[in-house]
Amino acid sequence: MQEGAGIKRIPVLTVAYLTRKGPFDGIPAACRELYAWVKDQGYQVAGPPIGVYHSNPLDVPSQELLWEVQLPLKPGTPLNEPLGDAPGVKKVPAREVAYTFSTGAYATVGAVMQALFSWIFAAGYRLTGPAEEVYLNDLESTPVAELETEVRFPIEKRAARRS
Repeated sequence: MQEGAGIKRIPVLTVAYLTRKGPFDGIPAACRELYAWVKDQGYQVAGPPIGVYHSNPLDVPSQELLWEVQLPLKPGTPLNEPLGDAPGVKKVPAREVAYTFSTGAYATVGAVMQALFSWIFAAGYRLTGPAEEVYLNDLESTPVAELETEVRFPIEKRAARRS
């Protein structure tokens, strides 16, 4: 794992979210839609956008991929169940994550995820949720070579095997 990687605790987050099905190249448009909705609702954004990947692109055709974009909101924002494909607001529980960073084109993030995934298992952990990416700079205005992404997986320590 590279420098700046490791394990950390993520606190409970209140997030605006938008769930989608289809290729991951729809993420920038979904982020724009979610930012516009948050602004229309008068909510305050409290962190960078997050992508949550409920499907593995190695196992699922691109048109069937399930994913979600999230925007952390100021604590105390009222929860809001979405209607149909509309955005909503929910709480994401506190969790421990293994994380690392990727710089450059999003096409290279897959290899970073694979390396992190391997490290998680070698270190005695197991996954407890889907892969996440935190987009640390603007998805549309940042030159591809300068894109910075935090890659993370929710984890927990594996139970010791009994002999």
